[in-house]
Amino acid sequence: MGIGSRLFLIIFLSLGLGIFVSYIIAERDITDTFQKHIINELQNQASLLVEVVDEVNSIGGLNEADSLADRLGSASNSRVTLILSDGNVIGDSDVDTQNINDLDNHANRPEVQDAFLKGRGWSIRYSDTVKQQQMYYAILDNNNVSPNVIRIAVPYVNVNSAIRSLNLSIILIALVAFIVTSIASGIAANYAYRSIADLAYATSKIADADGKAKKKDLKALPTERTDEFGNVAQSVSQMSEELKSKINLIAKQRDQFGSVLDDLGEGIIVADIDGK
Repeated sequence: MGIGSRLFLIIFLSLGLGIFVSYIIAERDITDTFQKHIINELQNQASLLVEVVDEVNSIGGLNEADSLADRLGSASNSRVTLILSDGNVIGDSDVDTQNINDLDNHANRPEVQDAFLKGRGWSIRYSDTVKQQQMYYAILDNNNVSPNVIRIAVPYVNVNSAIRSLNLSIILIALVAFIVTSIASGIAANYAYRSIADLAYATSKIADADGKAKKKDLKALPTERTDEFGNVAQSVSQMSEELKSKINLIAKQRDQFGSVLDDLGEGIIVADIDGK
């Protein structure tokens, strides 16, 4: 694998990993935010239902309570359940009146327990009554002596559908980012490779010149650049100039020494100050 391919792979994997991590975080945060938004909407609707119902135990008989639950459920486009303080259900918009008494006591439902303890509560769970996953929100009515519970619920499949739509948008964004990353990685890798290749070519020409680098070879070095490649090119150019100077000096000294050796044939006389 060449250096260009390695550079592309490193940049591509780094950016790809960044996009993947960003997708995971974005998907989690958007899901949590959307879920909180749904809970807030259920809370607002439940608060309105409390104002309409006032006190669950003050409603007439079972038929009247279930009829009220049906009307409220139709108006809010959700499932509305009216639960007495002992956990018995007297109205449910998704259950026929004749089947209300067959429903289990709801005092042990998580959202109902939280409502009795904290005034309100919510949960996401499977409903044995309607046979589907639902998001529940329960709130106490206006009875301060023996409070009852008004519960509202929506199918969680609707929430999942909305979240899947958001996830699809995130995936499309990630896909576009992935394509852009691939192109950017190729451009960045090619730029780095070309810079290294140009520097390698110029230095090899200088090396092949055997210390007699031509001016055009030195000019091929990207010394005008201000990045790391420019620093290396300037260092190579400086080394080349210094090497050229030293070679010229050695050649000069060699010529001088050769002239001395050539004159040895004519003889050398060594005398003191008196000529002896």
